[in-house]
Amino acid sequence: MQGEYVRVALVMANVRWKDRLIDQRDWPTLKNKTPNGYLPTLKEEGKPEVKDQEMALVRYICHKHNMYPDNPEDRYKAERVVDIITNDCKFYPDNFF
Repeated sequence: MQGEYVRVALVMANVRWKDRLIDQRDWPTLKNKTPNGYLPTLKEEGKPEVKDQEMALVRYICHKHNMYPDNPEDRYKAERVVDIITNDCKFYPDNFF
């Protein structure tokens, strides 16, 4: 499901957020309102910018909420796990999750 990694990061960061699911029938109209025509997006209260790109959003959330390692070796290990998970998930059907 699109945006699931972002949802997990927000929950782990204990951030209050609002999930807005998009009906596929509405997507053609909404697509041009996103920064690059992609979902998910993140709009933070009080900030004009709408951010996009799922894994960039996950890293942003983790950095912002001190969930990202400072040590380069530990950061590599964290990034490696994320890459393994995201690459492996490509092989599962959307309804698996």
